[in-house]
Amino acid sequence: MELVGNFRAKRTLGDWLTEKYKGTFSVKCPECKIPVISNDKFVSCPHCGHGFEYEGKPYVIIWGNSGNGKTFICEYFAEFFGVELYRVTAEDITTKQELNYFLQSLNTTSLDGGDKLFLIDDFHEFSGRLGKSLMRDIQKYAPQSRYPVIFTCLEYPKTDDFSKQALIVYMGKPFKNQMFDYLKKLNTTLSDEELYDIAENSVSFRSAVLTAKTCVKNECLLPYVSNRALYKSINERNLQEPITVRNIRKIFKGISGVDDASISVMKRFADFDFKIKRYKDSFVSYYREVDPFLVNNMVEPIQKVKLDATYKKPKFKKIKPPKKEKKEKPKKEVSNATLDAWF
Repeated sequence: MELVGNFRAKRTLGDWLTEKYKGTFSVKCPECKIPVISNDKFVSCPHCGHGFEYEGKPYVIIWGNSGNGKTFICEYFAEFFGVELYRVTAEDITTKQELNYFLQSLNTTSLDGGDKLFLIDDFHEFSGRLGKSLMRDIQKYAPQSRYPVIFTCLEYPKTDDFSKQALIVYMGKPFKNQMFDYLKKLNTTLSDEELYDIAENSVSFRSAVLTAKTCVKNECLLPYVSNRALYKSINERNLQEPITVRNIRKIFKGISGVDDASISVMKRFADFDFKIKRYKDSFVSYYREVDPFLVNNMVEPIQKVKLDATYKKPKFKKIKPPKKEKKEKPKKEVSNATLDAWF
């Protein structure tokens, strides 16, 4: 099995699983910020001598768009560590009895005596009162499992106690050159230019592979649109893709003005956001999208509003060398003064 791209996600998840199966982990010393490798939760830094207790994350949440390898990376590491993968979806657990069977398997040994890896795939699909109740029970007992538990979802998990305790990993679309190198290995009759175009315009890695193998473009999936291209199409009233939960936040955050036109447009998109996700009687009913016709023909002067693509600047922490211990100077012994010594 070959995992293309997402090296940071591969390294992070691999280190976490190594800690769970082998007991070895790497952690930064809170005093000197130098990584320390240990297999005991009571760690003593060999550089500065600082002692501290290490607490690992009880489970992992992998988020990202469909087709970029969230499920595949779990299969990859299950084969790498030689463990059995248990994949669970919303269709597998629909009753309390099925939930009890699953919770019992979190701590029971398999028939061959080997280790397990639990994958709760697309946990956001547990909907309705019963589905959400089942998901709450799974989230409650997941930290008590003797085997690693991994959750996957499409979007970044909302901030709550469940996500605060988790190790959050992002799986995105690999870079164009990484996808191009992989597509060239496939047995296709396409030219390098066509393969590079597929790698650049495909919505996901899986879509690129299917397109390269079948030589048929998948029209069911929307192509990737950058933030600047999205803002430009809105300003020009030429939006082609619908407004969904995934891009409504990008548009709303891009409105940076405080004039009357910007505020009126902001109110309009707030109304769109309400229509996409509407709460009623404790049930969540999703209007999947807002038609681009409503955006292109809105009354508000969208062409006068400036939309800025904001990006977070990465922060790099400098690792300071360990502080040198100051040696105490020996104190001079003061003898008892006498009159004879004075004379």
